[in-house]
Amino acid sequence: MFLAVGVLMTVVIPKLMTLFEGQALPASTQTLINISHFFQSYWIVMILAVIIGIAMLKIYHNTRNGAYILDSIMLEIPLGFGKIIRKVALSKFCRLFSNLLGSGVTVVESLKISAFAVGNERYKQRILLMAEDVKRGIKLADSVADDPMIPDMLASMIQVGEETAELEKVVVKIATFYDEEVDLQIAGISKIIEPIILVFMAVVVGGVALSVLQPIMNLSQNIGG
Repeated sequence: MFLAVGVLMTVVIPKLMTLFEGQALPASTQTLINISHFFQSYWIVMILAVIIGIAMLKIYHNTRNGAYILDSIMLEIPLGFGKIIRKVALSKFCRLFSNLLGSGVTVVESLKISAFAVGNERYKQRILLMAEDVKRGIKLADSVADDPMIPDMLASMIQVGEETAELEKVVVKIATFYDEEVDLQIAGISKIIEPIILVFMAVVVGGVALSVLQPIMNLSQNIGG
């Protein structure tokens, strides 16, 4: 979508506007020309700005504080994206935690190893705190109770798993549940994004067409007059 707009502004529009050189242009057409000139003059700067911005975010994310802050922001992204990131992190945790417990690894070590696999620094630190709580003799269910980062369903299932001595079996079911929910949410978001993109492209193409046709119509009226 952005590539199409870029080509339109840097290649197509300049060629079309050569037809109207020396004419008094409507405001919409002049605005389109100004935008086109901006793209032509600064397209390299815009690309470099995007690359440098991404690189700086990557460098900042490689720091401990930066990773925690940026990953915390990721969890709060609206339109359902933050929820998806949360569920993906919890699914990774639950699945690996279950596999490690099933392999005979202790709860504390399983938590520590799983913490580094969730892909989110905030959840990583929270899971490491859970490991420290268990190490001090606190039940895992008590450690995650009333925690806004841990859904009530997950906390309840962990409690059931501890009481029945089948924690690894219960936790892996939660991972499967979250995987299914993520698939459904992604499908729902895709259905929302598609019409938004279509509307955006329709507005861009319609605006360009109107800006190009308006001076042609004015020219025709002048010739007719």
